[in-house]
Formats: sequence, structure tokens, C-alpha cells
Amino acid sequence: MGDGDAEPAAEPSALAAAVIDEETRRTEARTLEMPVIADDELPGVNAEAMSLREAVRQGGSRTLTIIGILGAIEVFDNAVFNVLAPDIQDAIGVSDTVLGAIGGATGVLFVLGAIPMSSLSDRLPRKNLLAVSMSLWSVILVLTGLAQNAFQMFLARMGAGLGQSTSLPVNGPLLTDTYPIQARAKVFAVLGTSQAIGSMIAPFFAGAVAAIAGEDDGWRVAFALIGLLALPIALSALTIREPRRGRHEMQSVLGEELPEEADALPISLSVAFERLRQIRSFYYFL
Repeated sequence: MGDGDAEPAAEPSALAAAVIDEETRRTEARTLEMPVIADDELPGVNAEAMSLREAVRQGGSRTLTIIGILGAIEVFDNAVFNVLAPDIQDAIGVSDTVLGAIGGATGVLFVLGAIPMSSLSDRLPRKNLLAVSMSLWSVILVLTGLAQNAFQMFLARMGAGLGQSTSLPVNGPLLTDTYPIQARAKVFAVLGTSQAIGSMIAPFFAGAVAAIAGEDDGWRVAFALIGLLALPIALSALTIREPRRGRHEMQSVLGEELPEEADALPISLSVAFERLRQIRSFYYFL
């Protein structure tokens, strides 16, 4: 056979070799013991304090603003369902037990949905995942106001929980990679404050809408308003600058960012859990 005939066969073999080498590396990584690092050698420890203003100057205000506003609006969802539960119950004709089960669907999908969402966030741009999931959540809230029976409401609450599940694996890592380590506590304090403000305002919002729209349609209007308010903010997440993962840790430990590997295979979920298994404090956290 000529040289021209042998060349195409090299590509599959090279790919197979790369896959085998990567799997070997992962297998070896499972058996390696994690090195013990002194506390003062951890990223950000003993670093100079940084003000929130300086952190926003370096990372930009867009990411924190969009995630903060979405965090505040998210709590409106459960507030409307809880505050206006009697009106919802009368409208769709269900018992207290059924309504409680419907409300629990949101929490179940919120937790379970975080696992596949976290896998997607490791492989896709996180800003796109945030924009798509929260946009779908907004549309689902609008459709929630159209529910006519228990089954439709159950599906709507499940969809809302699945849409919100992105916030667990996406929002925190986006803020972590966008803003310097020295100001992360301040950044997350801003996020927590926005959610607290949303929690305080949400019951008054639900009551005011119900009073204006009437008891029969108040909860429908409230869900629709939340969805319409959140949709443009969710879409604006597409304008966020996608930060490189772990960039601040690289700068803190190595003094520079390592070059990106375009052909690097994503870390599997099993390897990630194997790594977590070796962290003793992780068990106490759970």
C-alpha cells in the first residue's frame, strides 16, 4: 500500500492512544494521595485585602448585577405560591395534601436537576447555560398562570424547579472565576443581600398583585409578571464575559495562568467524586 493509503488510518489510532493515555492518567489520579498543603499556602491566604469597588473594577459590574437581580427575582416564585396558596387551591380544586405535593415538586427538581446541570456547566459556556435555563424558567412561570388543574400545575412547578437548578452549579462558579479571591466574600455578600431583599419584598408583591387583580386571578397575574420581568434579565446573561475557569487560583499559586489545552478531555463525574472522597472536611460539610 502507498503512503497515501496509510495516512487516514493514523488519525483513529492516534485518537485511541490519546483516549487510553487520558484514562490511564485518570486511573492513576484516583490512587494518588492528595498532598497536604499548609494553610498559608492556599490560594488567597495572607493576600492583601481588596475592596468591593476594586473587585468590580477588575471583573466588571455586569456579572454581579445580572446574577444578583436574578437571585432576587427567583425567590418571588415560591413566595407567590406560598402566600397565594389558598387562591391557587380554590382555582384548581385540590386538597391541602395535593397542593403540598405540588409545591414540593419544585424543591425536588431543584436539587436533582443540579447534577445534570453541573455536568453541562463543565462542558458548555456557563453564561449560555444560565441564560437558556432562566429564560425557560421565566416562560414556565408565565405558563403557570394558565394552569387549570392539578396536573398542569404539577408539571409547571417541576419545570420551574428544573430551571432554577442551574443557579447551584453556575452562579457561584461564575462569580468565583470573575472576581479576585481577595474580595469573594464581599461579592457573595452582595449576592446574599440581593436574595434577602427579594425575600422581604416578595410577600408584599404577591399581596399587592392579588389585591389589585382580585382573588380569582391574582396568583395568575403574579406568576405572569414575575416571568415577564425575569425574561429580559435572563437573556442579558448572554452579554456576560465568560471567565476562564480557575484563573485567579492559577495567578495566586503559580503567578500566572497556564496555557489552555484545546484537546483536553473533560473530567468525568466519577473522577470528581473520587477526588472529593479524599477531602475529609467534605463529609462534615455534607
